[in-house]
Amino acid sequence: VSNTAVTMTVTVNPVNNTAVTQTSCDSYPWNGATYTASGTYTRNNGCSTDTLYLTIKKSSSSPATSQTACGSYTWNGTTYSTSGTKTWTGTNAAGCDSTATLNLTLETLVDTTITACGSYTWNGTTYTATGTYTHISSCGTDSLHLTINVCGDAVVYPNPTESGIVTINYGNANFVAGSKVVISVYDRSGKLVAKSPVKIVPANRIDADVDLGIKACSNGMYFIKIETTIGQSARYSTKILKASKN
Repeated sequence: VSNTAVTMTVTVNPVNNTAVTQTSCDSYPWNGATYTASGTYTRNNGCSTDTLYLTIKKSSSSPATSQTACGSYTWNGTTYSTSGTKTWTGTNAAGCDSTATLNLTLETLVDTTITACGSYTWNGTTYTATGTYTHISSCGTDSLHLTINVCGDAVVYPNPTESGIVTINYGNANFVAGSKVVISVYDRSGKLVAKSPVKIVPANRIDADVDLGIKACSNGMYFIKIETTIGQSARYSTKILKASKN
């Protein structure tokens, strides 16, 4: 019987366990994975085990708030001079980001003069009469100096006219029967060429045989303006053409 010797080579790897303690906001990447919750995580590396003791803290955000101010507004140390959505980022008690949103409206003191047809809406209220109106804002008392005109389109015929004598239908011009009106005629350069005496709008609001006073004027385009005696006016989409027969 022969004896055979067997030789074995054994390599003993040292145990090299590691442990890491980490605190992070919202998430933390470790060994190819991203963790979003606090806990103890391990990874086996053969004879060694890596251990992560992780604490996750959370960022925070506040509900959006709205603010109206006069001229400018200071928020979290910053002064703003324009309206809009403002965002601020700071640090919360956990040491993570804290975000807040402000919807800011900046006002200025208003003192305005407006001329309108029929009605005018200001700060949510519709006005139909001439006058001065006020509104309380963050800056104080706003003022509106409003002139309401009677506006609309009238029908003038015949058009063209040779004699300058026409019929005016006030039906669409919002003039009430009995209104006192003055009729003015302008040439294309804006020069006043004729103006009637005070007339009374008839009950049916159709005024026949109105002499525009342009019979002696040269042929061409003219513009009519009708005003009440208290300054209210109607605008016209039609023009008058003065033309002689051939």
